[in-house]
Amino acid sequence: MGFPSTLLQYKRRFVTSALARVFSYRAPASACLIACVVCIGLMSGSGRAHALGEPQALGDSQATIGVDELKAGMTGIGYTVVRGTRPEQFSVEVIGVLEDILPKQDLIVGRLSGLGLEDTGVTAGMSGSPVYFDGRLAGAVAYRLGQFSKEPIAGITPIESMGRMVDAQSRRASTVTSAVFRTELLSAAAALLSGRSPDNLATLHPVLGGSGIAPIATPVTIGGAHSMVVSRLSPLFEALGWHPALGGRSSSAQVNQPLQPGGAVATELMRGDITFAASGTVTHVDGDTVLAFGHPFMQGGNVDYPMVGAEVLLFLSSLSSSERLTAAGTEVLGAVRQDTQSGILGIVGARPNTIPVRLTVSGSGGEIERFDFEVIGDKSLSPTFLFMGMANGLQSVSGNYGDNTFEVLGEISLDKEGLDRVRIRNVFASPSQAYVPLSLMIMQIYAYLYDNPFESVGVRDIDLQIRVRDQLKTAEITRVWTDRNEVRAGDTINVAVSLKPYREPEIVKHFPLTIPEDTPAGRLSLLVADATAMALEEQSLLQGGRRPRDLHQLVDLINDMRASDNIYLQLSRPAEGAMFGGQPMPALPASVLEVLTAGQTSGETVRLRRTAILEEENSVDLLVAGEHRLELRVRRP
Repeated sequence: MGFPSTLLQYKRRFVTSALARVFSYRAPASACLIACVVCIGLMSGSGRAHALGEPQALGDSQATIGVDELKAGMTGIGYTVVRGTRPEQFSVEVIGVLEDILPKQDLIVGRLSGLGLEDTGVTAGMSGSPVYFDGRLAGAVAYRLGQFSKEPIAGITPIESMGRMVDAQSRRASTVTSAVFRTELLSAAAALLSGRSPDNLATLHPVLGGSGIAPIATPVTIGGAHSMVVSRLSPLFEALGWHPALGGRSSSAQVNQPLQPGGAVATELMRGDITFAASGTVTHVDGDTVLAFGHPFMQGGNVDYPMVGAEVLLFLSSLSSSERLTAAGTEVLGAVRQDTQSGILGIVGARPNTIPVRLTVSGSGGEIERFDFEVIGDKSLSPTFLFMGMANGLQSVSGNYGDNTFEVLGEISLDKEGLDRVRIRNVFASPSQAYVPLSLMIMQIYAYLYDNPFESVGVRDIDLQIRVRDQLKTAEITRVWTDRNEVRAGDTINVAVSLKPYREPEIVKHFPLTIPEDTPAGRLSLLVADATAMALEEQSLLQGGRRPRDLHQLVDLINDMRASDNIYLQLSRPAEGAMFGGQPMPALPASVLEVLTAGQTSGETVRLRRTAILEEENSVDLLVAGEHRLELRVRRP
């Protein structure tokens, strides 16, 4: 129903004058906010742009009040936790309603008072604090107005908007279909840990653009973390609307009690020896359903995050953004299942899917550190948090700078019966932050599995053992020669490889190489190369490399990845062959090749003009770089 013209005129005057009073003495940037608020308030004309419907009770125990019933000057109460776990009452006065501030969502603007909010302003962590008028639930404190304002003016998400999450949850399938792996988060984290500034921070978690209205920042408590990792990743956290702080878990038994409106709640992305918990406030509890935050956390839609209670230690006042320091509880109370524009929804008693990670790091002095933690099973976020957990563990042992070499050995267990474990073995070295490319390699494997085009697969657990050496164990291939260039099939030749290790004298390694018995007379190419160069050679020979056609082939391909501490010897010769079904079939008879290529579907079979007849690997306990090629001639018997 539209507003009567006299009421509409009063509403326009009130919103304009009230907000002008609030911001009249603030920085000039607030003028944009006033203009935006006034514009939104006036755009509705003589009636509402859309009908949100009659307010309905979320449960028998709690009635609600709709925005149509709210009038400027109305007073109500809200609840939040200032210290400990007990919600305390503050006062709310309605300033006005901003219509259609978000798609299908209005925003109630209110002035808060009490609990010291006049000094702290709207505080990070209050997101979700329930607001009541005449005993009926109106919504959740969720938005701040202005960049540096300590004035306790808040945007309140209407409860009918939050109630849509209940409908969405009722329509949700039993299994979570998560979004694709968010590579932009991982690339930003990798850049920051490498000491570079990523260029995509502004696009990671957009808020209401330019209006000065934004979700209240979400406090994130990080426990068991190295301060350098937290410091370097802070720009990423802040871009996502989080306020990171080093902290730990709560030892209070009260924090694991049933959740209640106004109480503190947290969702965990990591738990165990390393913890990462984002906290807010419970808006409403109806049976096993919990509504909280009043704004998105990651806006992931259907999600699956652990939900725990939280204890507030203290409020911290700041000109930029006041916040409350919170410690998460030890007991998982349920799972967050919806993360939408209007808040998060959790189910008490639900079991979230998490991935156990065992990281064992051996230092150069013989010391051994073990980190056991869990990351969320959500495939859009878990790779990034696994990366953070690995970087944290390695940083704690190796330090930030200095010559380091990392040797990694591990396995990833998948949740599909009949699939082999993914096996990992490689070496990385760098004067600083060698753990970044190491962690990115693990993440690349992780992304291959999660984003594969064949079938959905999950990770059951991850076990990694990493050895750290406080020196650069690297070497360059400088020369290659053989004891002879003319050979016969079945002959064994000696391949000599000269290596120049980092800051050490040159050394020569000798490798015996046997020419296959069925090698025909003609020219042979001998390539001596590192893992990367050999992978590029394979792509050239196979016109793009091996192409997995199912999940089993993908796992096999990952398990066949070459290691950087090997020297590879490859013999190849001109020969007709084919790539069929994603796998190489070298040196085929002409008749077989014609059958394979006759009437083929485009892309099913690819002709090969050169074939690798032998490849051998030789470990040298050094990270090798370089390649050399020699020509051999096979004589007739």
